[in-house]
Amino acid sequence: MGPFIVLCPLMVRDVYHGGITELSLVVMALTAGTIGGSLVVLLRGGLRRKGLAFLLALLGVASCLVALDAPLSFREFLSVMVGWGICHSLFFNTSRALFQEAASPSHRARVLSVHSLGLLGMAPLSNLAAGFVSDIVGPRTTCALAGVAMLAITAAAWVLTPVRGLE
Repeated sequence: MGPFIVLCPLMVRDVYHGGITELSLVVMALTAGTIGGSLVVLLRGGLRRKGLAFLLALLGVASCLVALDAPLSFREFLSVMVGWGICHSLFFNTSRALFQEAASPSHRARVLSVHSLGLLGMAPLSNLAAGFVSDIVGPRTTCALAGVAMLAITAAAWVLTPVRGLE
């Protein structure tokens, strides 16, 4: 969450010299991608290979973060944000479904609460880290570093866990 909550506003201000209008467009672009991705999943009737979609979505988000280090025009920046939103929707939908389906019915609420705690509870630390690192290397490079870290962790999950085979 740190890259979106902290780094995107910094990039709007420092890289694109924008204000509230441009920041609103960035938020709308990510939201449009998220809604669009969710609608595609809904209209398809869901996803059959959720584990694979989960990992590919994480790779997609990581790739978007790495792409934000490139010297993009503001329009290209918005396009990356739409792509990030699409991948985010796939990640969010598949992760919740995988957690819920793997849990026994008597423990689904507890498992989902831990999932939410991990996702949302780590946001303050992610935001803080993004701010500190950005102060040292800048918001674009911080996005790339976050993306590379995500790529490494996702690659490890791909190789070392059975996640990609989960239905």
